[in-house]
Amino acid sequence: MSNLEKVLSLGQLIAEPEETSTGTNFRVTIDNDGVSVPVLLHLKNLSRTEQLVVTYNGAVSRSKAPDGVVFQRSSWLDDFSTDVIQISDPSLPEHRRLALGWGQFRKDIWAFDAYIGVISLLRDRFALAGPGDTVHYGSSAGGFQALIASGKDRGSRAVVNNPQVDWSRYGAQFVNALLRDVFEGASIDEVRSVEPWRLNALEFYKEIEYVPKVEMLFNAGSSGDFTAQIQPVISELQSMHVLASTPNISLTFYHHEPSGHNPLSRAATIKAIESHVRAIRNE
Repeated sequence: MSNLEKVLSLGQLIAEPEETSTGTNFRVTIDNDGVSVPVLLHLKNLSRTEQLVVTYNGAVSRSKAPDGVVFQRSSWLDDFSTDVIQISDPSLPEHRRLALGWGQFRKDIWAFDAYIGVISLLRDRFALAGPGDTVHYGSSAGGFQALIASGKDRGSRAVVNNPQVDWSRYGAQFVNALLRDVFEGASIDEVRSVEPWRLNALEFYKEIEYVPKVEMLFNAGSSGDFTAQIQPVISELQSMHVLASTPNISLTFYHHEPSGHNPLSRAATIKAIESHVRAIRNE
């Protein structure tokens, strides 16, 4: 019996379903390979949809979510035309001092195998869309998680907004806190020398010799993103020409200095994700 089946047999997933205008939400924490993954599942009414959106969270305010569990944009679920799985980074309940986890979880356990295990379990149990009909989405740290998850969920695609393609280039206070708690005090150079793919999504694609279809939405008016992420991404893409699927990565730029690192608006974000859902339907 799988971990999910055990959860279902205990009635935990369906104990308190939340009805919305377009479907039903279920909240549960699923244990998978030693990682407890908090999940919010939104099932559309009437019948299963032929596409699936999976979203990931960025920074967490500990004053608002002391346990570290946050389903970012959960109030948007009715706006999607698809079933939705929201994954809350399990690194944050695991390490109570962190505001950002990037799915790193522990030094010896990366959370992404558990992510894909949970997604696969939910697909099987609820007849959700497979990888070829799945869009992974996230912004900032959630963007990094969506990039990695789409690489592991072969055949899927990702839409990310101002992602940390390389989280080691983000704010020093967040990076140092992660190194302290997750990597037990190791330095960035020490982690990079052994596991560069844990820091950088493009290094991960090189490691697995596969590049998913990805659209990166960047605010060129965000000076921090431009210097720490956009310029390095453009440079690194030039070294990935050996991978035949490199053209799968597209960069879309917009310019709005007042927004800075903040993601696009609700309407613009939904539009960007749904454009990929429509593209899948038309393939």
